[in-house]
Amino acid sequence: MKSLSRLCWTLAVTGIAAVPAGACNEGSVRDAALQSARDVHRLCVIANAEDEHAAQICARLQAWLDGFDNGLNIRLERINADDPSLLWPSLGIPSAPAAMPVVALVGMSPATHLPFVIDHWEPEPTGDALAVLATSPAREAILRETAHSWAVLVYSSASGTEDGALAGLLNRVAEKWAREHPLDLGLVRLNRSDPRERLLCAFTGIAPDTPDWVGVVFGRGKLMAPPLEGAEITEPNLAKLVEGLSVPCTCLQYSLSFGLDIPMAWDSAFDPPAIAVPPGASFAAAPFEERVMTLQEEVKDDSSLLYLALLPLMGLAVVAAGASVVLVLRRRGSRAHFLEE
Repeated sequence: MKSLSRLCWTLAVTGIAAVPAGACNEGSVRDAALQSARDVHRLCVIANAEDEHAAQICARLQAWLDGFDNGLNIRLERINADDPSLLWPSLGIPSAPAAMPVVALVGMSPATHLPFVIDHWEPEPTGDALAVLATSPAREAILRETAHSWAVLVYSSASGTEDGALAGLLNRVAEKWAREHPLDLGLVRLNRSDPRERLLCAFTGIAPDTPDWVGVVFGRGKLMAPPLEGAEITEPNLAKLVEGLSVPCTCLQYSLSFGLDIPMAWDSAFDPPAIAVPPGASFAAAPFEERVMTLQEEVKDDSSLLYLALLPLMGLAVVAAGASVVLVLRRRGSRAHFLEE
């Protein structure tokens, strides 16, 4: 009897687990990024617990963040520097700052899973600094391009000015992609010499002496890691990165491990369409709406997906019914044996 119960439980768990396992393999890495929560960066106000100036800074920054109605992926944290349990490496710094209060924007590296300081202000960000923290020309362009793109290629030339060779290479990659897929690749130039791009340059690690730089942004502002620099920027390398977003998203290959969301205000009205590209699909150059309709016609009937989802439950029902029959028969047999005695 115990072996029968154990068998039923095993089959039940297997049948139930089959549903999320199948769902985990539905859609691409890019589509998973559209459904998952954005990475939230920590805006840390660091000072001793009794510091009144720090309390005022916290109040002002919280009021500023409230104005975005959760559209900005930044949350405020008060860090008490005199807390003996505080571990400074958890903020991406080795020890207490020399001067306090200080405000630091801290992110989490997807590659090392360690915190790092994106930018900091002493004692607090000014109004102009908050404007740079909220948005910039490149981030606004990313938001616009994402609304109708598979991904966005963000590039910054080493000279800080428009680079014809780099722009030409990226245009060729984007044009080839558009001929073969239903959604375009967006192109956005990041001007590293523009002071309004201070935060984005700090987030991406672009310095004045950084070689030519290209990053792939997908989902709702997620920058793929790592970006390409200098001689790494080639058509095959870029195609490999962009095509990697079309692979099925599984538990072992999840979109969150592919990059980190840029600190920026996001409007859900600009969410790109979640459309998985079938392997080997090829689309001629056509208006965006026509290509989307073509792709949708190739998608399987939703009813077949429903049947696939119900199969484990149907199997479980059969097993349960069989177990009930066996149990009834065994009870009748035991009762008959008792009456005979």
